[in-house]
Amino acid sequence: MEKGVTKFIGAAWLALFLLIIPVFAAAQPEGLGEGLTEAGATATESGLLGDTDAKALIIKVINFILGLVGAIAVLALIYAGVSYITALGDEQKAERAKRMILYVLIGLALIILSAAIVNLVLTKL
Repeated sequence: MEKGVTKFIGAAWLALFLLIIPVFAAAQPEGLGEGLTEAGATATESGLLGDTDAKALIIKVINFILGLVGAIAVLALIYAGVSYITALGDEQKAERAKRMILYVLIGLALIILSAAIVNLVLTKL
């Protein structure tokens, strides 16, 4: 019975993040993206890939990768938190979740530090 409750709580969290949270992201002001679609701008014309400088392109790619890895780390932190909450008194599961939280926080700190170092080095070149 405890596994059923744990699965239900996990499914409820998953539904919350996959179904409800994107609604808030869709609540953007009207006309936000009209400038690009009306002008028929491509990625180069809009400035997304407009930089021909290799250094600027490398900075954009590295920042994108670090942002993606950071988002994955935040999702892992949420998963670890839910695992800790749903341990339901099982010491082994609680310890595993605590270790996971610790490792994710260390990883997030490394991601933030690496982003700062990369941006500092590449902007000073």
